Amino acid sequence: MSVTQQALAIGRGLAAPRSWRRAWFGELHGVIHAAGIGGGLAITALMTGLLKVSQHRSQAISLAVTALPVTLPAALFYVQQGTALPWATIAALIIGLWVGTGLGARLANLVSPDKLRVALVIVIAAIAAFMAFKAWA
Repeated sequence: MSVTQQALAIGRGLAAPRSWRRAWFGELHGVIHAAGIGGGLAITALMTGLLKVSQHRSQAISLAVTALPVTLPAALFYVQQGTALPWATIAALIIGLWVGTGLGARLANLVSPDKLRVALVIVIAAIAAFMAFKAWA
């Protein structure tokens, strides 16, 4: 029985809140995130595209759910498979992310949802182009 089915079974006979009916999306994101594909970027794009959640709300949810409790199990699995973690790099990234996400959230709330969506598409395209270039170089 999947996590979604278990969660819905708990409330059997009761009307499941809308957020519980969307638990499958969490499972999908977990698989995508653990595979190293985008994490927050993927969840934002999928929420706006599949679930029709507003751009600002999708980005806020993405930031909330991709925090340490969600990412730690995937990272620990990689460690169990023999991947060594560069702790100095991780510490530097955490500091940079702490500052950058605060600044990014402030900037994102200064623009309209449509302009924010266009910016997200540009970032996704740039990342895809960079990854394609690196793969074929």
